[in-house]
Amino acid sequence: MAAGGGWVIGTAAQMQQAEVWTPAAHLACMAAAAVLLAGAFVRRGTPATTPALVLAAALAAFALAGLRAGWRLDDALDPRWEGRDLLVTGEVVSLPQEREQGLGFVFRI
Repeated sequence: MAAGGGWVIGTAAQMQQAEVWTPAAHLACMAAAAVLLAGAFVRRGTPATTPALVLAAALAAFALAGLRAGWRLDDALDPRWEGRDLLVTGEVVSLPQEREQGLGFVFRI
């Protein structure tokens, strides 16, 4: 149960970051979580077990949320192209569908 709280804390902490860290930094957080988890397993039943599990879960969640954010942002349009008119060639591959923002369709470049 406590590890679940750590997971929520780690995810919430990641959402407060002004920018996404490098993948190497997130992997270092994941490695630290693994070390803490291994230590908690070896010393299970001691007073330090629960805080170690909470911190391990927080670090793992922070790292996972950060890695996913980085992967998602890799798909973003390069800021150099924002606000510019572009000529693209592609194919409409779906019929228009109503969405909250209006009509939309899939266009494969």
